[in-house]
Amino acid sequence: MNRVSFTCLVVSSLLAISHAHAKCTVNGEEIPCDQFWAQFGWIFGALGLIFGLVFLIAIPFWIWMLIDCLKSSRSDKVVWMLVLFFGNILGAVLYFFLARNKTK
Repeated sequence: MNRVSFTCLVVSSLLAISHAHAKCTVNGEEIPCDQFWAQFGWIFGALGLIFGLVFLIAIPFWIWMLIDCLKSSRSDKVVWMLVLFFGNILGAVLYFFLARNKTK
C-alpha cells in the first residue's frame, strides 16, 4: 500500500469514527445525528427536488434566449451575448424583459 492510499484510509477511518459519535443539537438538546436525519432529512430532499426542477426549467429558457439573441438583428448583439453567457439565468431574464420585446 503506498503512502497516499494509507493516508486516505486513516483519514476516512477517523472521519467514520468521529461521525459515529457525533451529536446534533436541536433546540438546545443534543440528539444522535441519525435521529436528526430521520426527522428532518426530508426537508433537504424537498429543497433538492425544488432546485432540480428550477434547473430543468431554467436551462432550456437560457438556451432559448441565446438562440433568440443570435437570430436577432440587433446592433448590440455582442453585448447581449456576453450578458447571456456570463450572466447565465439572470442574464437570460434581463434579456427577456429588456431586449427581446424591443426587437419584435
